[in-house]
Amino acid sequence: MSRKTPRLIHQARVCRHGIYAFAWLSAVAVGCSSGSNGGASEGSATASVGNTGSGGSGTQAGASGSPGASASTPTSPSSAGTQTARPAQAGVGATPSEGPSAGKPAAPAGSSAAGSSAAGSPAPAAGSGGAPARMPVEAKCGPNDKPEKGLQGDVNQGTVNCGLTLLSEIPFGGHAQGSGHCAYVRLSGGAPYQGTKIKAFSLTDPLKPVETHEETAVGGSESMRAHTVEGRAVLVSGKGVYDISNCEKPVKKGEIAWPSQNAQSGFYAAALSSHEIAISHDARRVYSGLGFAVVNIADLEKPDSWVVKNWSCEMNMQSGFPNSVPNACEGPSQQDVGRQYSHSSDDNLEGTVWYGANQEGSSSQMEPPTARMVDISVPDSIKILDTVVQFPGHSMNWWRTPDGREFIIGANEGFGAADTCVKYPRPTSLGNALDAYVVEVTGKKFGKPFPLTLDINKPENCQAAKASGGSASITEHSVYNKNGAAFVMMEFGRAGVRVFDLRDGEHPKEVAYYNDGAGHVHSGVFHYDEARGIMLASGTRSVHVLMLQPQMIEALGLPMPTDPKYPYK
Repeated sequence: MSRKTPRLIHQARVCRHGIYAFAWLSAVAVGCSSGSNGGASEGSATASVGNTGSGGSGTQAGASGSPGASASTPTSPSSAGTQTARPAQAGVGATPSEGPSAGKPAAPAGSSAAGSSAAGSPAPAAGSGGAPARMPVEAKCGPNDKPEKGLQGDVNQGTVNCGLTLLSEIPFGGHAQGSGHCAYVRLSGGAPYQGTKIKAFSLTDPLKPVETHEETAVGGSESMRAHTVEGRAVLVSGKGVYDISNCEKPVKKGEIAWPSQNAQSGFYAAALSSHEIAISHDARRVYSGLGFAVVNIADLEKPDSWVVKNWSCEMNMQSGFPNSVPNACEGPSQQDVGRQYSHSSDDNLEGTVWYGANQEGSSSQMEPPTARMVDISVPDSIKILDTVVQFPGHSMNWWRTPDGREFIIGANEGFGAADTCVKYPRPTSLGNALDAYVVEVTGKKFGKPFPLTLDINKPENCQAAKASGGSASITEHSVYNKNGAAFVMMEFGRAGVRVFDLRDGEHPKEVAYYNDGAGHVHSGVFHYDEARGIMLASGTRSVHVLMLQPQMIEALGLPMPTDPKYPYK
């Protein structure tokens, strides 16, 4: 293969839902054919050993760290028994009687199975929030819920729900986030990733949202993010940074000077910085892809100090990718060239390790979708610690279980185009988003990834999916990881928003869902407010204000909401 300098080429794929999926392919010598191109050249994880659960992580073997080391690929799930009807109880996962051994595939996570009713992990250790884990509690639908019928995630008539109650709707379709008793909605602009206004709403009474403020959205990014920690609350959209300490009245503090030439010209969808953003756990840094850029926004009063550091060229060097492009990583205006290292991304709680994964999987990238963990503990340097292939990162979240183990979850985007009849191991590249992937990252080493999906997406059910028109395709997810709890809120296309308990990282269990059939905004992230027990979901027609029902609060090991009006009858 030629080692010519890659140049970004824009390809727009128009999906049947009228949404554009953007693939930014780098031309290397000839064309941009899709497909796997072998393992990564930097330190790659070897297959894990001593697995004890269906997830396939277990005790990990150390990575060799030498060039050309083999990397873990997702475990192929085995066929699980399917349901013909969904009872008034959320599906809570298939738990095999014994863990996988060498050559034996793990059972799929996230599937429903008869006789498995307990939600959560019995681990007694403290979680990342410092609270002790609670004993498992059965997760049941509420008496007024309308559980889905047939296969998990299949098409149903009207709205179906289990454990989540719609309290109200904010009458704007757009990207939503939250802080305190407030919700924020970014209204879509005329160009991809560009918003027009950011509206603030008070949810003091979740049954009656009240608009309190409006700010102008600046720049562009695929999603809008907010993060609140003790003494600090920030919201970031595009290049705009807003102080939301007074949640009802966001204050714009400044703008991030993303160096991408495409972003500076308004072409955010092809920007290696600004295309997508994430906020660090301490709310003091903003990460950006499609490459790997970071900006420290610790001092909100001094936006001139927000200097973007683009680590993409250093990542190229450490991963063995050509990086002889002038003006690619230095200066105020940088060319959008080189390998992609992230879309969404995340860091660990301590802010010392960053996790990102590309999503393209083309020969031009010289690797399949590949996840990397990077040491960022020293501000002026980075080091790739480990690599795992066939792990996409359009969405990316980290969490820590109550027993101290660490995991990440990632998925690609596909707009429902992937074929559910394809058997495992399935393609993970752009266009394939039937499955999320989970992998343990304890000890700064990757374990063995495994897929997380719904019954309707499994190969053995593909004819049923074709008959019903089922299309459960992921674009985003958000993890709540506080107070000894860990759960993911995941957008599964026409299957709605699904909630999985993650306290046992190797055995995610679905405990709740809400699906009105209308779908969600592409790349819309979620927010859970523990004080009020409400969840915000970025619907296409409106933002849903959902209540997590009391029995689900218990099942997930969460503290009961402190709002005296809960559960808002």
